[in-house]
Amino acid sequence: MPDRSLLVAEGIRVAYGGLVVVDDVSIRVPSGRIHALVGPNGSGKTSLVNAIAGFVPARGTVELEHGGKRTSLTGLPPQRRARLGLRRTFQTPQLFPTLTVLETVAAGCVRLREHRRPAWWQVAGVRSARREFAADLEAALEALRWVGLEHLADAAPHRLALGQQRVVEVARAVASPGTTLLLDEPFAGLSGDEREALAALLRRTAADGDWGMLLVDHNIEVVEALADDVMVMDTGRRIASGPPRAVLDDPAVRRAYTGAI
Repeated sequence: MPDRSLLVAEGIRVAYGGLVVVDDVSIRVPSGRIHALVGPNGSGKTSLVNAIAGFVPARGTVELEHGGKRTSLTGLPPQRRARLGLRRTFQTPQLFPTLTVLETVAAGCVRLREHRRPAWWQVAGVRSARREFAADLEAALEALRWVGLEHLADAAPHRLALGQQRVVEVARAVASPGTTLLLDEPFAGLSGDEREALAALLRRTAADGDWGMLLVDHNIEVVEALADDVMVMDTGRRIASGPPRAVLDDPAVRRAYTGAI
């Protein structure tokens, strides 16, 4: 039985003025798999991720499956895409210094809920809000258990090591139901032990089967060890895709990296 594609982006084109940085790129992210996106600096990787997440204007189409239903994300803002199941982490962790780790993870659940309330809710909705917040905290605590940071629930996020901050971002992303996780250079700046811990978490999360992952990273050793599939970009275009070792041995890929692999 073929893998089902949770995320399908077709013909993505991103231009800043007259400069085209992503030129007609298509990508599919299956469930239960980690799809790596690699390429030299300036190849268009982050711009492609930004386009898929809705952070930059782009041509092309983006569709996402969530709850057995396929929905078009094309033209939707980032927050709507997130509510429909698309999650993202950033190169620099985006945490809340005035909240605890538990509250930071729970905040992701709060922000993903629709907040359109009937007029009567302003008066009668206090109990409902309390129940929802309690449910968010429980979901956040379960996510922290999943990533192995339950013991840091009451800590301040900005006091954690960089590797732990990145894991908190993953916990926040998976604390509420979703379908596809975009990871923008999650291994940047991590020590060897931190890389191994994060890689093990991502493998376990993908193997659970509910998530597909699109991973952007420069560490070729990590990509080769972790990814199920690899796509290589250069000057805004896809130049190779397929199993990691075959792609990374491709002469065109080696030329694009000019000796980096």
